[in-house]
Amino acid sequence: MKLKLNVSFITLLLLISLTSCVSTNRAVSTNENHKLVNNNKVTSLRIHNIKDEYKDVKNRSEITRIVSLINSIGMVKYESELKTGIGYGVEIKYSNGKTENFSFLSSSMIYNGEPYVIDKNLVDAFRDIYSIEI
Repeated sequence: MKLKLNVSFITLLLLISLTSCVSTNRAVSTNENHKLVNNNKVTSLRIHNIKDEYKDVKNRSEITRIVSLINSIGMVKYESELKTGIGYGVEIKYSNGKTENFSFLSSSMIYNGEPYVIDKNLVDAFRDIYSIEI
């Protein structure tokens, strides 16, 4: 009886370990409640459309709106490649000289060259922002 319980316990531990390995094969890390962009240090921001045509965003309230959109997403990093294509994107430059790039296509994002799945489709929001005079 005691041997049977030990075997059952070991089997359960192995199943949990295998399940953890399978799930971490795709998802590497999450970004919940973590701010990707520090709005106070942004010195310039450009947004591009699906034709890769850029517009400089000079209005501070629009910069704050775009930063808030980016900071509102939850994301999971993927080790494999996501679907390719051109969506809307944002280039942010900081006071320390650092530049970050975000590209959005449906529910995926490329952040500084790394693929992520995100919990929101921001393409419509960026299309609306791009279409107004900024």
